[in-house]
Amino acid sequence: MDKLFTIGVYEFDKSSFFAALRQAKVDALVDVRQRRAVRGAKYAFANATRLDHALHEEGIKSIVCKVLAPSNELRRLQRDVDHLSQMRKSDRNTLSSAFIEGYEREVLNKIDPNLIVTCLSEFRRPALLCVEKQASACHRGIAARWIGDIFNCKLEHIEP
Repeated sequence: MDKLFTIGVYEFDKSSFFAALRQAKVDALVDVRQRRAVRGAKYAFANATRLDHALHEEGIKSIVCKVLAPSNELRRLQRDVDHLSQMRKSDRNTLSSAFIEGYEREVLNKIDPNLIVTCLSEFRRPALLCVEKQASACHRGIAARWIGDIFNCKLEHIEP
């Protein structure tokens, strides 16, 4: 792996999303969402069937990796923190320490790194996908650092 990317859906439209993937020369998009859908017509391109079809047309491999998705309980924990601070998910720019600690403990510490190596080793420039605009506001940023350490590769967050 030369480089690991992350990308969110918020603030992209279909055209700019795929242009960003092409510019980064992404060869595999790794969907780390628990639910492979985004509410609203603006982001319909990122719903599972449409996304998989468009990736195929672009020549980008589509990989679903729900093992990296946070549990409903962790998502609810972050949603509660967001609610208390009156922050919309789409405007969040950081995760709570409770979510980060929980994600590391409940998700990353339970995954055999060899599973990730097997899944990603054939790709040179994969990108982790979730919805938040900034990787710092999303579990994909935590997962990317963990995977980057496994592969000893550079990270780049693709943001609009």
